[in-house]
Amino acid sequence: MTKLLSAGCYRLFKSRVFWIMLVICILLQVLVCVDNFRYERERPENTVILDDIVFSIVPAIGFISSALISLLLGEEYSDGVMRNKLTVGHRRSDIYFANLIVCTAGSFIMLAALFLSGGLLGFALFGGFTYDAGTVLWLVLCCFLLTAALSSIDVLVVMCCQNKAVAAVLSLALVLVMLFAGSYLDSVLNEPEMQYGAMVVHEDGVMEFVDPAPNPHYVSGMTRTVMAITEDIIPMGQAIQINNFALERSARWPLLSIALFTAVSALGYAIFKKKDIK
Repeated sequence: MTKLLSAGCYRLFKSRVFWIMLVICILLQVLVCVDNFRYERERPENTVILDDIVFSIVPAIGFISSALISLLLGEEYSDGVMRNKLTVGHRRSDIYFANLIVCTAGSFIMLAALFLSGGLLGFALFGGFTYDAGTVLWLVLCCFLLTAALSSIDVLVVMCCQNKAVAAVLSLALVLVMLFAGSYLDSVLNEPEMQYGAMVVHEDGVMEFVDPAPNPHYVSGMTRTVMAITEDIIPMGQAIQINNFALERSARWPLLSIALFTAVSALGYAIFKKKDIK
């Protein structure tokens, strides 16, 4: 395992894909800071805060992690590295979990680059955080754990699919599905329970205020509970809530991310263990 981890880290830091993705992360945050700074200068009445700068781009980590892992691990199949590892006697468990650790570490570096570049430049332009230090650190922890869960999903897909192009497409497609699912659940759960009064103008010109009425699109009971848990389990669902600073259920996010990471990793290894490597 130690040799595999050492070789994996060497391949990671020697990979052009890794450095290109790292530069993209930094440039993304620089563009976000510059765009928000220009917006604040043009509209002084609208104040931009550092919290928005740092956490608004969290959903992007899903796509960055997917691209990094699919291209990095895809090379192991296309270059024959995976077959060589098995030939020299490495156990499949060591191969799978070494790749999982290296890829998760690579995704963590991408996320850290997003936070550091956005935090440093954002602090210089907009000042400090409005949330207290404890809340900020908790959100950072949640972001790293949801990134680990995303990485485990990407590793499962790539390690169980020998075609580099197909694996990359599947990984990105899964991120999109999780993003759309999280967005849908978030929009449904944010429907108000009541439709508040509105003013109606009749044909004779008389204005009348309509009393508040129950919102037919509001979900309640067990359905609401299931939808909320589902949104919290989906890593991109957590990312959307962090982006919107909807933190009411944030206490359970780390546990759900750890549970998902563990379950997906176990499933991925079970599939890879029986896979015929060509």
